[in-house]
Amino acid sequence: MALSSDTFFSDSRNQEILQLFDVTRSEEGWYTCLPVNQFLSPIYYSHYLKVIRDEVSTVLAVNQTENLTAPKFKKLDGLSRVMIGYERNTMKLNCEAEGNPLPNITWYKDGVTPPQRQWGVITYTQWAIILDDLTVSDSGHYKCEVINENGFIDYTYKLEVRGKHEDN
Repeated sequence: MALSSDTFFSDSRNQEILQLFDVTRSEEGWYTCLPVNQFLSPIYYSHYLKVIRDEVSTVLAVNQTENLTAPKFKKLDGLSRVMIGYERNTMKLNCEAEGNPLPNITWYKDGVTPPQRQWGVITYTQWAIILDDLTVSDSGHYKCEVINENGFIDYTYKLEVRGKHEDN
């Protein structure tokens, strides 16, 4: 997969930055950069380009000094499958993983990606999804899929959002 020359711009002052413009979901995928050092030895860096609506995120993917590994969760023992939240509060669902290349994460709510909400903001961090100003309609199954070229793992939370004064 290649980007057309009108899609990217490399800043001559900082050659470590590649800016992308007007990308579409069809351009999502793995890209490899092949810089050459002063010894003319190639060093490969791979990045996964993830297009989320109008935002673009890329994850530094390959550590050349370590073996390639499938994704694995860092703190699976600390994850609870059922999360209880209350209206107008914030909920953060974590899905921290490691692997080489560094895995990409995709979130689903009840099988739909990206998760949709009737109210409130969804914030994505590298390993978490944050739901601000919860409503009862945010209740459901939230799944994180973590993938790299060596494997795939997933984890599903059941989020139950209760009214402000509801105890059970």
